[in-house]
Amino acid sequence: MGGTGRKWAHAAAWTDGWPRTLLGALRDPGVHPVYAHAFPCLDAATLRSIRGALGRFWQDVLEADGAPVPSATRARGHVAQRFDRVHVAIDAPSGFAVPGVGRRDTESTCGNFTTPSEAAFHASARGWLETDNVTPLRQRVYWKGVGFELFADALRGAGVRSPRAADVAANAAGGIGLQLARLEPRPGWRTFEAFPTQIYRCTHEGPARDVLVEHAARGAAFAARSPVPGRTTHDRIEAELTRIAAGELDSWTKTKDALGDVRDAYACMLLGLWADTTGVRGLGRDPTLWPREGVIVLPG
Repeated sequence: MGGTGRKWAHAAAWTDGWPRTLLGALRDPGVHPVYAHAFPCLDAATLRSIRGALGRFWQDVLEADGAPVPSATRARGHVAQRFDRVHVAIDAPSGFAVPGVGRRDTESTCGNFTTPSEAAFHASARGWLETDNVTPLRQRVYWKGVGFELFADALRGAGVRSPRAADVAANAAGGIGLQLARLEPRPGWRTFEAFPTQIYRCTHEGPARDVLVEHAARGAAFAARSPVPGRTTHDRIEAELTRIAAGELDSWTKTKDALGDVRDAYACMLLGLWADTTGVRGLGRDPTLWPREGVIVLPG
């Protein structure tokens, strides 16, 4: 899942046996996020909206797999029962920096927005609210809050009833090290923190590129309950996947447009496939901090 703006996120899903990758968008243009002091840092109305949008996408996933489709509120539970393993990769921070440090270890080697300690995060949010400074609220509070709720929802799928920030970070860092390694298959849900900009940079060559090219040949299907808006975007992403399948990766890069948001979600989705095939590694310098802060995961 990746990309935020006038929607909560774009989403992509695939599993063995599907002929195409499912693409969708989690949207509720009528809801505007409001900061809340407790994790995941958003108000109750916003959280209900995100959970409703996620539920509709999980309904689309079940339908794509030929399963009975329950209500949106029950769809995640049915996904958890139907699939032995679920990998969820999200383009958002999976934790806070340890106290006394201005940003997480994983952010020290890339140009992403920095994430301070939890206390500093809340102090900054309150300061921006008092001065009505909308831009950092959107970029550094609301976006991260949406990501935290997406991570928390995945942990609920794993059986954690009331996930905390510490739970999210620990799950996202589980089994991840500095060296490239294929993760051992294990049942249940696991999360990855994705950073599409870096994913694009490291998948233009090598085994990870081969996985990308092979998978792109499957093409795309579009979710009915959580649709990607615009027939033009549908046509463009299908054309791009056709080019990638032919080995043309010029467009496999970060762009700030509607197609770029869908591409980001597709890149996030592939992390689960790379974890099972070519392997993944963490981005940073000190893996001892990752279970407390979370870590960006990259393919090999």
